Amino acid sequence: NYVEGVEKSRLELRPTIYYKARKFELPAVKVADGFYQNGETYAASTEFYITSKDGFHAFRDLINNDNGVIEDYIAKGFFSGTVPNFYQSNPFTGKTVKLLCDVDEGDVAVKPIGMTTKSPGVTYDKQYFYGIFDGCNNKISNLCVIDDPATADHHVGLFGYVVRDGDADAGVRDLTVENAFVSGYNYVGGFIGGIGGAVSVSNCHLIGFVTL
Repeated sequence: NYVEGVEKSRLELRPTIYYKARKFELPAVKVADGFYQNGETYAASTEFYITSKDGFHAFRDLINNDNGVIEDYIAKGFFSGTVPNFYQSNPFTGKTVKLLCDVDEGDVAVKPIGMTTKSPGVTYDKQYFYGIFDGCNNKISNLCVIDDPATADHHVGLFGYVVRDGDADAGVRDLTVENAFVSGYNYVGGFIGGIGGAVSVSNCHLIGFVTL
């Protein structure tokens, strides 16, 4: 099941992925449980695949610099640079992240994907999302995102802040969010709290509450 000469912990050759009732295969490299990319490195990858709730959380943690995911990503050789280098490179510019499963967040409060405030100990900014998130007509249910009243400067939504870098498209498409509760103080949206440039949201549906 592995390619000769490639570290076995990194490369999985054509894992089977189930998308709704239709079975298909994708050549993919495992980044974390339920999270894959279509190249051996970040630079070589144009698409990323989320196949489980754990994979969705790994993607969010990678963008937000949480739970050691970016350090693990670099340690495995996927990105040839430092942690600050990754975030200063405008993460996921020109890349598409595909959600290949439904995700139930269980009404547990979570951070938005893409932070406008720095994580503790972080001395650089730009923990934003610069790519396309393609829901592939799947849904995220029981989403709960609540701003911290102590700071009240976050952009709050499923995605906190999405930026378009030059001619590369950025935004969210083909996604349903059900039973959502999103609450903040300044910049709040169901799908995206704040944008930089011509960011798009298309064929997306939200059922729930978005409050200021």
